[in-house]
Formats: sequence, structure tokens, C-alpha cells
Amino acid sequence: MMLFARKRQPKELAIGLGVARIGGSSLLWNPPMARKPRDYDAELQALMEKAKKVKTQKTTQLGELIQVTGADALPIEALAGALLAALEQSKKQPEAVARWTERGQTFFQEGGKRGKKSSTSNPAP
Repeated sequence: MMLFARKRQPKELAIGLGVARIGGSSLLWNPPMARKPRDYDAELQALMEKAKKVKTQKTTQLGELIQVTGADALPIEALAGALLAALEQSKKQPEAVARWTERGQTFFQEGGKRGKKSSTSNPAP
């Protein structure tokens, strides 16, 4: 008489087939697949092209900004001097940047208008 009879349970592991059976229940197991090799040269080339495109777009936008604000009427030397002065002032007085930012936001919210023309040329009756 066997009081403590053990029931045999299957304990097979078929790794090559992708099936593992432990304790009577089967689990599906996907064997690891080989990775596709990465083409680092192609990825680097794509990143370089994207960086070049972003730089070109930024340059174009800066040119458009200069035209829209009317700064293209200034000689290039004066424009460069004004930008350098603004850069120096921003380092000495950070609050100036906040004022310039507010003024720039107002400019763009108004649709990029250069400023209101004075009404002296066309007086009201």
C-alpha cells in the first residue's frame, strides 16, 4: 500500500521546437531571432542630411526675419553691430532679453507688421 504515491508529470523541454512543458502545462517559447545588422553609415548620412536641412531652414528663416522687420534697409555692418551690441547687453542685463522677447511676441501676434504708420501724412478732417 502506497500512502504517498507520486503521480509522474512530464518534464520535457523541447527548446529547438519552441515548446517547454513543465508540470503538465505547455508554454510556448519563441527562440531568440538573429538581429538585422544596422547600417551605421546610412544612419549617419541620414542624420547629416537632416542637420544640413535644419541649418538651411534656420538660415532662410533668419533672412526672412530680417526682411519682415525692415532691417534689410540697414547696411550689413550696422546690422552686425546692432546684433553684437544686443548680445553684449543680454549678458550684462538679462532683463533686457525679457523685454525684447515681449516686443517680439507682440510683433508676431500682430502678423509681422513693421509698425504703425504715423497719421501725419493723412490727417483726419
